[in-house]
Amino acid sequence: MKTSVTKIPAAIRKRHHIKEGDRLVWLDDGEVIRVVPVSADPITALRGSGRGEKLLERLLQNRREDREREEWASLSAGALEAAYGEDEPEYSLELVKSPNPDYEGR
Repeated sequence: MKTSVTKIPAAIRKRHHIKEGDRLVWLDDGEVIRVVPVSADPITALRGSGRGEKLLERLLQNRREDREREEWASLSAGALEAAYGEDEPEYSLELVKSPNPDYEGR
């Protein structure tokens, strides 16, 4: 890979803790070019970044919500299966004795 020198203004270097020799990645999305510093050891750089975010609480809450959704889906499927079993007759319009005047077609 070819390397080149990029001059970064001092204020930006200080604000983002960029030192001489640090690697930069250039991201071009077709409209904007972003220059992103890449740590020599990304795992170490991320250590502690989630501190104070209550990640375990959020994970457990999401799992509870997923379980609840799955239980409702299972309950709904069971209720539909019980209501419309395989022995359910076909209903046609001829079986309707009188239309419901309050039905709005929704």
